[in-house]
Order: sequence, then structure tokens, then C-alpha cells
Amino acid sequence: MAKVTLADGIVIEGTVEELSEMAKAFSGNIEVPEVEIDGVLYRKVTERNPKVGDFVKLSATDDDGTDDLVTFGKYYEIVEIDEYDDPQITDDEGDQYDIGGDTFDVYEKVAPSCPKPYPLKVGDYVKTLVESKHGNTGTDEIVKIEYTDFPSESGHTIAVRNSTGNDGMFKPSELVRATDEEVAEAKRQVEEKTVAEKWARIGRKSNEFKKGDIVRVKRNRPCGADLLEGEIGEITQHACNESFNVTNKDRCFVRSSDVELIAPVESRFDR
Repeated sequence: MAKVTLADGIVIEGTVEELSEMAKAFSGNIEVPEVEIDGVLYRKVTERNPKVGDFVKLSATDDDGTDDLVTFGKYYEIVEIDEYDDPQITDDEGDQYDIGGDTFDVYEKVAPSCPKPYPLKVGDYVKTLVESKHGNTGTDEIVKIEYTDFPSESGHTIAVRNSTGNDGMFKPSELVRATDEEVAEAKRQVEEKTVAEKWARIGRKSNEFKKGDIVRVKRNRPCGADLLEGEIGEITQHACNESFNVTNKDRCFVRSSDVELIAPVESRFDR
């Protein structure tokens, strides 16, 4: 597929053959300042000689009987410049073809523009390129920006915090934006740490449920149990496969990942 951008800004898309037919239909009178070929943008140039890698669009040959070897309006890549400075292309039959005496337009590859750096802001997740000189954050850590434009005589203006709670100070050039995958992993680690701290406050390991705990069901019919999302019940029995029964109903055994703790048995007022 190829795209051409006309002088008035209109973009036309189609196969190279379709665009060639269109050009012939208009007798070559269409001004095409830019064309996209195989996803690469090229622009028309007139101020220099053709070179290898440029594309050309033929509009006339030198009338030596070679019109059937090329297609007017089609874009051909210059594969060589010969000793006479004549551009060489590969014609429609796969042979090298000299266009030195033909009439054509030249298109050069447009260098991709460098995107402007996205400004870092509070709440962004970034990856550290160096170890922090102020704080306890290492290299290649995924951290969250806590402050920007932080006043510092050393020039370190961004304060960050990693998943373990360690802080660090960095210059903007010492940080790069984290990928979506890296952000997801960092958030997962923070969530795990938060959950572990909540369990530790009641003297338990993460997801350590006990008989008598009050729990809320997190999804409908977990493990085929006769329970619905949001239903609250008491753990009444543990099984040997680390599952446990919620309420005294039949077929209500679930796993720790299927419920969340509402009240540990140690803090229940009805006991």
C-alpha cells in the first residue's frame, strides 16, 4: 500500500498500481509533494541530484521504445548511480533500467522527527538510570514520583519512592518513563506489600485465615460453591487441601483467593 499527499493536503491511499493509473488518468498533472511507500514517508526534492535510495516517479521516457518496460506514475527506487551520473532503477520486468534521459520527479526519505520528551509529573512511574545520590534507591528500579521541582542545591529536583518504601532524589535526565508492563509489576508489588502489612498488624501471614473469621466472597460461585459475590459468612471448617467452608451450607468450600477478611476471629464481639 502507498499514500500520496497532494499539494492541498488531501491524502489518497491505494496500491502502487492504483496510484499509477490515477496519475495516468490525469496526464501527470497532479502535484504530489509527499508520498508514503511501504509505511515510509518520502517528499519531493528539486534542489539536488538523485541518489541511491531515492524514489522516482516517471512521467516520460526518452522515446527509445522502452515505454513498455516502466509504468508512468509508478514509484521506483534508485538502486545505483552509474559512471555518467545516470540513476538506475529496476524496471517492471526485473531488469536494470537507465532513466538518465527520462523525465521524472525525485522523492527522498523523510527523517522521522524526534518526539518531544513527555514532562514527568507527580504520580508517574519511572525507571532509574543511576543509583540515587540522596536516598536509598538503586539503578533500574521502578519508582513513583512523589514530588517534582524539589529545591536542591545539587540539582536533584525529583523525589521518588520505590515499592519497598525507600526514597531517592534524581535529576530528570536520570529517569525514563516506565513501560506499561513495568508499571503493572510495580503496582502489584506495592499491593502485595500493603496486604502483607495489614495481615502482619493482626499477627498473621498473608492470606492466613482461621476458623471463626468473617469473610466476604469476591466472586460468584467460587470453586462451584453455592455462594455469590458480596456474600458474607463465617469460616466454619478447614479442609486438608487448604480450602475452607464458609457458612454451614453444603458445597461451600473456597480458597483464600476467593474471599477477603472482614473481621478476624480474635476481634469478634460475639465471641
